[in-house]
Amino acid sequence: MVQGPPGVRGPPGADGTEGPHGNNGSTGLPGPPGPTGTGQKGAQGFNGTAGPNGPPGVAGPAGGSGTTGMNGTMGPNGVQGSQGPQGPQGNTGPNGTTGANGNSGPTGPPGATGPIGPAGPSGPVGKNGDLGIQGIKGQNGSLGLSGPKGDIGPQGPPGSDDVDECSSSINSKPGGCEHTCKNTFGSYNCLCNSGYELAADHRACNDIDECQKNNGGCEGSCQNSIGSYTCSCGSGYTLNPKDKHSCQDANECSSNPSQCPSSQVCINTDGAHVCIDFSVVNTSVVQWVDRYIQNNPQTGAQTRASSSSTSSADMQLLTDTMMIVLIVWLIALTLILLILIVCLMYRRQQSRESDKLRKAYYADGMRRGDFQFPTVSSRYA
Repeated sequence: MVQGPPGVRGPPGADGTEGPHGNNGSTGLPGPPGPTGTGQKGAQGFNGTAGPNGPPGVAGPAGGSGTTGMNGTMGPNGVQGSQGPQGPQGNTGPNGTTGANGNSGPTGPPGATGPIGPAGPSGPVGKNGDLGIQGIKGQNGSLGLSGPKGDIGPQGPPGSDDVDECSSSINSKPGGCEHTCKNTFGSYNCLCNSGYELAADHRACNDIDECQKNNGGCEGSCQNSIGSYTCSCGSGYTLNPKDKHSCQDANECSSNPSQCPSSQVCINTDGAHVCIDFSVVNTSVVQWVDRYIQNNPQTGAQTRASSSSTSSADMQLLTDTMMIVLIVWLIALTLILLILIVCLMYRRQQSRESDKLRKAYYADGMRRGDFQFPTVSSRYA
């Protein structure tokens, strides 16, 4: 805050109190003595009139200064003077300590969506996947019914004598055909054996690569050969002897019982097999299997014939156990379905009886003539 200039000096204080009077002047000269009275002493006379005042005495010394009067009231502030010229810039003070971080401001609104960037370059084309397994060839459909016999056509013009081109040889081949020559009236055709197709010259025969079309119908691998082809299966599978195209699982546990040590159980899987320690098999289940074999000698003989080792018996055990679980599950499912059917039939019977009662109520009301259609509130009260 800027301090204003000093105020105007106040007026002088009031005069001090009057000083003390000066000393009385000297006594005037005494009058002549009066006659001596003889009488009694008279009463004392009155004092004479006061003589005139003597001349003023010398002024006494100046009295002491009176006490300082009270300060007058402060005069009004003077008019503010004009601003002086700006002083030179002072030296920069030291930096203050960093203040505490303020509270985070509210999150601003989301910005506008930026423009879509240019499309990136297309990636390289991936390799073609492996050819899928060829499905099993379907069976030939049944032969359709023979159509009705057509009318006999008109008799053609008399023909000329046909020349059998197949009877003559070209390059030591009948009719020049590589495989078979078939004569026709006025011409001939060259035919190829199975697995071949006629070349562009209509005489030579080229091998057909059956594996190029649908993998030759093979489920596994297809191997082309001259005039034919063969199908093969991967490890763990064998070729189906019936269709020669599909693959079926090879049961390694049956074909080679020594696949696993005697202390382990051999379990066949799709395309492979696994060996499991015999100790994990529950003893009570094994005993149940033994009783089952004893009670079914034929099944037991077949089981022992398939494998004389313990692994085959354990495998049979797991198969039988799974069959029992499946049968129990089917029985439970059948019972549940029967219960649902009984509940539905009971509910339907109740609905029918309710309909009968309602119809009887309507019919009775119509006969009496006081029938009223039930309102929503009365019907469902």
